[in-house]
Amino acid sequence: MYWQYNVFVLPLIVAAAASLIVACLVWRRRHTPGAQAFFGILIALSFWSIGYTVEMGCPALEDKMFWARLQYLAVAVIPVL
Repeated sequence: MYWQYNVFVLPLIVAAAASLIVACLVWRRRHTPGAQAFFGILIALSFWSIGYTVEMGCPALEDKMFWARLQYLAVAVIPVL
């Protein structure tokens, strides 16, 4: 798989990292009401951001379609949580 860098990748990486950091902080307080759902949202959001980052970096259409389909797992989970 070939990687093509563009300017939109950096904010997505920052968003994924921030979501994972906050998810780690929420996991410590997982016994608080609503914390487990919020943890799930943050993990799904980071999965979505990472998937979109890889999708934007792939120049081949087949790779873009694979990552777009994989992202929809997280997209479908977020409203439920």
